[in-house]
Amino acid sequence: MRSYVYCITERKGEQTFYLNHFGQIYYMFTQAYRVSVRDHFRKGYPIDQGYDYGSSHSEAVRHTFDKIKKKIPLLERRWNICVLRRTQQKDDKHNTWISTQKRLSSGNYIN
Repeated sequence: MRSYVYCITERKGEQTFYLNHFGQIYYMFTQAYRVSVRDHFRKGYPIDQGYDYGSSHSEAVRHTFDKIKKKIPLLERRWNICVLRRTQQKDDKHNTWISTQKRLSSGNYIN
């Protein structure tokens, strides 16, 4: 597993969510304690699996998925990491464009 989100109950009535990305742990947010959310995220939820709203019928879990969707791009920008596939694809496209521009400006472009 590459990256996953998990929660820990650190204080009574609060759950803290973390992103584990290749062994590095990043704080995401803290929210009120809900049993259904704890059960869904306590062992870790892989990001590669996507935001599967159908996996839970709890409104609290769906609301937490919405929060996670908003927080991951913020973490990517703040810590300069690529968690989501679409971010990696965007960076690859950008790096390819830059390397092409360097080749064109240096005159070493090969047909």
